[in-house]
Amino acid sequence: MSGQARSRRRPPPSDDEQGRERNDGGECQSASHGSHSPARKKRKRSKSDDEQTDDLLDNLRSELQKSEEERRNSSTRMEKAHKTIEQLQQELNATKSEKEDALRRLSALMSTKLRDNNPNIADRSDHFRPTKLAEMFSELYDNEWTDAFDVFNNDFSERQSITILLDIVMDVYEFCKDEMDRTWRVVSTWFLNEALPNSQQLAKSLKDSRKTLVQGMTEDMSQVVLYIERLYSMSGKRKMQDLISSDKTIEYITQCVKLCLLMCANDPPVVIVCAEYTKRVPYLEYVVWPVMYLHQ
Repeated sequence: MSGQARSRRRPPPSDDEQGRERNDGGECQSASHGSHSPARKKRKRSKSDDEQTDDLLDNLRSELQKSEEERRNSSTRMEKAHKTIEQLQQELNATKSEKEDALRRLSALMSTKLRDNNPNIADRSDHFRPTKLAEMFSELYDNEWTDAFDVFNNDFSERQSITILLDIVMDVYEFCKDEMDRTWRVVSTWFLNEALPNSQQLAKSLKDSRKTLVQGMTEDMSQVVLYIERLYSMSGKRKMQDLISSDKTIEYITQCVKLCLLMCANDPPVVIVCAEYTKRVPYLEYVVWPVMYLHQ
């Protein structure tokens, strides 16, 4: 029985059972198809996210390029601004330099106009300014004149000796004045044009230069020798020539020439005047030493 029972086949399913199986299979198949739909949505969503990421990266790259371009433009503008500032600074420095130079030239011009032929303006650093020349002129009378007077007083009277020494100093002054006037006429004729705007400044510079050169010429004995030769020609007597050739007389003549050159080279010139040479003065017997004026 049991063997027969085991060998018995299962009867075929009925129509209802087959229908249920088909329904179950459809449901399973439907369930199977339903289980794949979220994965597809996930893949679609991932693809959309990747596109958004790419777009975002593209936007960031574009923004980065714009920022880099703006940075380069800013750097270029900064370089141009620095160059402009440097150029303006150079122009400012050049303008300041021109202004300072113009002020210096204006100051020099005003100083020249103020000092030119103006006796009221004295250079304190000038060792041969008029007041110093007056002191030297007084020392000439106290020292060299006294020694030369002793030489002439041995052969002439007191008045004659005084007159000879007075004639020498006045003649030396006229000699030096003529030399200065002659050389200045040459300079003014050939080198000065009064129509030019800086003619006064140039003339003052030439006068100052002449005075400086004269200070060196006073150490040169050529002018002294020239005047002594002139004095020799004026004195025809042998005795007078011997007195002029004495050491003390030559020293007196030398100091007269040096001092008179400095007087005539001064601007304005220092003047010595002898009243007896210009007009007769009442109650004056004779003049011993000329009067000196700091300017004419």
